[in-house]
Amino acid sequence: MKAFHVYTHPEKGAKAIKLGFSFPSFFFGIIWAIVKQLWWLLGVYIGLMVVTWVLDVILISSTDYETYLVISMLISFASLGFHVFVATQANRWLEEDLIKRGYTKQGLITAHNNEHAVSLFLGGQSGAGQSQSPSDRPRNNDDNTGTFRA
Repeated sequence: MKAFHVYTHPEKGAKAIKLGFSFPSFFFGIIWAIVKQLWWLLGVYIGLMVVTWVLDVILISSTDYETYLVISMLISFASLGFHVFVATQANRWLEEDLIKRGYTKQGLITAHNNEHAVSLFLGGQSGAGQSQSPSDRPRNNDDNTGTFRA
């Protein structure tokens, strides 16, 4: 079970964001940024790619091969470090993006995945179309399907 923050929007419904490391952003950084519509991050990725390519062209033409290999290895390690950093911050950036788009943080859910977290949250709301404050929602502490904490 994983921990998720749940956000709601009056027109767009509920979304859950997992806390912690984002493996999709680590392995598929540029594609992940496009899918999640984090355009500023896409710009950073493209900018770093351009800088890396320019450095590569300069180094290959102005240094001996061994120096080029060492510097290329250092650039590769720096790139790996950047991907680890992005993956550790990615879900926080998604949360900030949701808040900018009008979502409101409702609380913390323990669930198996995003869809499960949203269904637990929505299942905790009673009444036809009526929303409750987070403190009025039932908490699923004993049934091992998830917990809600406001």
